[in-house]
Amino acid sequence: IVPVLAATTTGAIDADLVRTDGGDGSTTLIYLDHCKPAGCTVTRGSVNDSRSNRSTITPTGARWLAPFNGSDEVWTQLVACVRDVMGPFRVQVTDVDPGNVPHHEAMIAGLPGQLGFGNGVAGVSPFTTDCSTIETSIVFTCTDVLPDDAQLMCEIMAQEIAHSFGLDHQLL
Repeated sequence: IVPVLAATTTGAIDADLVRTDGGDGSTTLIYLDHCKPAGCTVTRGSVNDSRSNRSTITPTGARWLAPFNGSDEVWTQLVACVRDVMGPFRVQVTDVDPGNVPHHEAMIAGLPGQLGFGNGVAGVSPFTTDCSTIETSIVFTCTDVLPDDAQLMCEIMAQEIAHSFGLDHQLL
């Protein structure tokens, strides 16, 4: 845990990079979801599934997350930053909803209290203790508690996304 936009079109999803059988069964598509226009609803699930907005880390029941309230310029910078950070890892980053395709999802919006977390939480992700990938997971960056700073949001979001790919803060 770390502390109305026009539709952004950033290109079509490259089917060659979206693989679910790439030798290790991993999903390589990361969807950045700003929860526009009406917010996002996430439901507690026994498994993580971004296609049906189910998460193992949200409290019981359905939770609603308010839409991203930053400017168009900050959103564009944020998407570019996440692409730069994740670029070396042969993943594809998009802010176009991939629908029912296996993908990791980063919800970038709202307040931590809307998800059942304390006000000091800026980001949260499921994680494993064996460094394995959490397929179709959803991670959260609660931007309403952050300044309108694309670089800061990007850094928090990249850390949360990395947890779903098996990385921890440190390994001793």
